[in-house]
Amino acid sequence: MKLANFCVTGTATTVLSSTGDDVCLFNLQVTNTNAGAAKTAINLSNDPKVIGCEASTAGSGSSYGIYSSGRIIGCYAHDSPIGIFVLPASEAVGCIADTCTTGFSTANADAAFINCTAYNCTTGYNYGAVAGEGLIVNCISDNCTNDFVTSTAADESVWCLYNTGDGTTGFTNAKNWFGNIFGDPGLNAPATGDFRIGSEDTNVYEQGVDVGYFTTAQTYDE
Repeated sequence: MKLANFCVTGTATTVLSSTGDDVCLFNLQVTNTNAGAAKTAINLSNDPKVIGCEASTAGSGSSYGIYSSGRIIGCYAHDSPIGIFVLPASEAVGCIADTCTTGFSTANADAAFINCTAYNCTTGYNYGAVAGEGLIVNCISDNCTNDFVTSTAADESVWCLYNTGDGTTGFTNAKNWFGNIFGDPGLNAPATGDFRIGSEDTNVYEQGVDVGYFTTAQTYDE
């Protein structure tokens, strides 16, 4: 099944769902307007591809913008209890979670978040009791009350940026993490939907923040 280029709004428990093979969603806007418990916009399994989609739900509790296995690429989840939930051996890449209770979440083995941005969430990234490894790589958490929360030693956070300067908590129960930066990513205008990294005058990448990663002088041979 392949669906592309349309908008759908519904009030069912799940607006768009599939357990079939070879599912690909592209450039969809899916909204669940039901404010009840456990209401989801997109629910997929069996290794689908979700590309460039927007999802939100008015549901409460365990309600998801996107709840999926496979590959979730370049998607935007917003104004939901849980923006994007990743199933086992699956990943979200280049996605944005905006104004969610939890931006990105998983409780599954070998799930990964790569090049993602969580903004204005109560918790940016949450790993529950993962049996295998959970991984977050090169991600940003900005204006989130809790940037990264994990409950297992198998989780790793690598080369991520957490803005603790906004008065929030960077890591809770952090186990294996390295190369991370604490500072302001200087997002252009996230409140109006522009999540690009700002100019060199505002973002921490260009300001040369000493993250204390190298403790001695480094010499490289050409």
